[in-house]
Amino acid sequence: MQYTAGLIIVVAMPLYTAAILIGGARFIEETLKIDYNVALLGFAMIVAIYVIIGGLIAVMYTDALQGAIMLVGMTVLLVFTYVFLGGVVEAHTALTAMSNLVPESLAAGGLTGWTAMPVLGSPIWFTMVTTIILGVGIGVLAQPQLIVRFMTVKDSRSLNRAVLVGGPFILMMTGVAFTVGALTNVYFYQHSQQIALTVAGGTSIRSFPCISTRPCRTGLWHCSCSCSLRRRCPHSRPFFTRWAPHLDMISGGIPGNTAPPWGQAKKG
Repeated sequence: MQYTAGLIIVVAMPLYTAAILIGGARFIEETLKIDYNVALLGFAMIVAIYVIIGGLIAVMYTDALQGAIMLVGMTVLLVFTYVFLGGVVEAHTALTAMSNLVPESLAAGGLTGWTAMPVLGSPIWFTMVTTIILGVGIGVLAQPQLIVRFMTVKDSRSLNRAVLVGGPFILMMTGVAFTVGALTNVYFYQHSQQIALTVAGGTSIRSFPCISTRPCRTGLWHCSCSCSLRRRCPHSRPFFTRWAPHLDMISGGIPGNTAPPWGQAKKG
């Protein structure tokens, strides 16, 4: 069993690492406007240097720094979302009332709304349980790169203290993403009478992020953010245009995608 697990790690981890490097390089390419190959090479060299010189300790320090940045970013995202939607109760009440706006393809798959579980046993129910709940909520804790970190804990008391930090952190990372992703439907419906998926122009997803610093015409959003989509909003690239469709997809996959190919989406 140990040999089997080791073989799986040896084969799968390079693929996982490659995906991370590609994502980072695409982000650097789009942000700094440099060639992708240069971005990829530079990114890989920086990671290799601090890993080789500092070892696992260096990796853990960079993880802590990145985690702190992510925590602050997610907190700001959640707070601003509720502020612009009128409050926690108001936002979720409005989202619940939009259950009749669920696209037919999603309704056929079992989705009953953005604040309720899909129909028991439906395709979307299985997708949500096996990916978001089991995959993200539980499976992530068994990833080899995390297991290695667990092995560095000197005693059980240290592990227990780590749970007090790691538990809330995971909740913020996943919980905020899924919550804000669904709530973007409220924002777009209030400003364009369309749900996030419609405003995004479909479900085509890129594997690299892009940066937006322009405020929308409504003056509601003015900040930099990155995500996986490059769709255009009628309100001139607001904050939610970047986050909403990707997170909304996480909240419930779209079967039968008929979105136009990349680069052919209508611009707002």
